Amino acid sequence: MPNGFHGQKDEWNRMEAPLVRIDGAIEAFANSHGLHLRRNYHNWPERSLTWNASNVRKLIQVFLRDERDLTLTVWICAWTDRAQNRFWKQKKIRDAVTVEEIAPELDDVLTEGKKILDSWNDPDLELATGGGPRAVD
Repeated sequence: MPNGFHGQKDEWNRMEAPLVRIDGAIEAFANSHGLHLRRNYHNWPERSLTWNASNVRKLIQVFLRDERDLTLTVWICAWTDRAQNRFWKQKKIRDAVTVEEIAPELDDVLTEGKKILDSWNDPDLELATGGGPRAVD
């Protein structure tokens, strides 16, 4: 994911538009599951749902994958830090899909991501090489 957007407001609005279209469904999912919702982390069009389970942080992220084609990716990640090392596990649930493709199945996709993440625990995590995931802190 690029580290931030530095263009014009109308270009930002165009890039964020697919996410704005599905914001209601994302907000409803977050509210029904007691998840924290964050928007536009590092100044990039995205929505992140996060929660903690024991000492493992969990994330479902829907982000703009391609700013020209306006495709989205749904990515999940679980991580923890131990002795100055990050351990994690991650998976793409959907990749390079249009909002038209993802919108009808979004609740099912988010449910799938949450179910997978709820099954991942500390022993399932592996040492993250290269500093670990950039989309989480």
